[in-house]
Amino acid sequence: MQEEDTKPELDHVTRLGIMGEIAANLAHELNQPLSAISLYCDAALASVQSGQLPDPALVSLIESAREQAMRAGEIVRHMRQFIRSADRHGHPVQLNDLARQMMTYVESEANSKQVSIESSLDTQIPELKINRVQIAQVIGTLLHFSLLEFDDNNVTSRKIIVESKQVEDTVILSIRSEGCCNRNGNGSGVSDDDIQSGNRQITADVALSISRSIVEAHDGRLIRMSNQYDVVLPVDTN
Repeated sequence: MQEEDTKPELDHVTRLGIMGEIAANLAHELNQPLSAISLYCDAALASVQSGQLPDPALVSLIESAREQAMRAGEIVRHMRQFIRSADRHGHPVQLNDLARQMMTYVESEANSKQVSIESSLDTQIPELKINRVQIAQVIGTLLHFSLLEFDDNNVTSRKIIVESKQVEDTVILSIRSEGCCNRNGNGSGVSDDDIQSGNRQITADVALSISRSIVEAHDGRLIRMSNQYDVVLPVDTN
């Protein structure tokens, strides 16, 4: 029942993540031309005012264009700041519980690929003040990507290890694929095919970018290695 209750939330977070990623990319792309427009307006204004009899109406038009470009730039900057400040508030959560929940969530997919998912979870790690649904989505996404490693029917060793541990003031959740994995040329365990998530087709790059954005919004890091993903989250010492 818990899985059924969580799935709509995960799908909703995924949809919001896609929208946020598109908005962030759009803001990034708009920032440069808006800055250029502002600079061109400055240059045009300087050129007009350098004349002996500058046209007041033309000066006013250029100044208005510059003000609107600067205003649009401020809107873009505020939008980027809003996107980056993703809600990470919530009640203290045991990361091991989220890991177990998401292992169950992908169990059907793992069984279809004949992949065993084993865990080595440190029961002494502290609770973390994180957004439960967002971090659950990250774990589920990384487990799904790890399962894509085994799409090659010739793979003989089919195992994923999920580990948790505390290292100083951080908690690390590792998802490691063991065996001969089906990797593409860019070092990612994800194929170039689109992945079905939240009733939408999203690319692996976007899904990883969303996961990374969520983790970074929690002041953490998402590290991808040859056969392993590490989610590094800070321990709240306050």
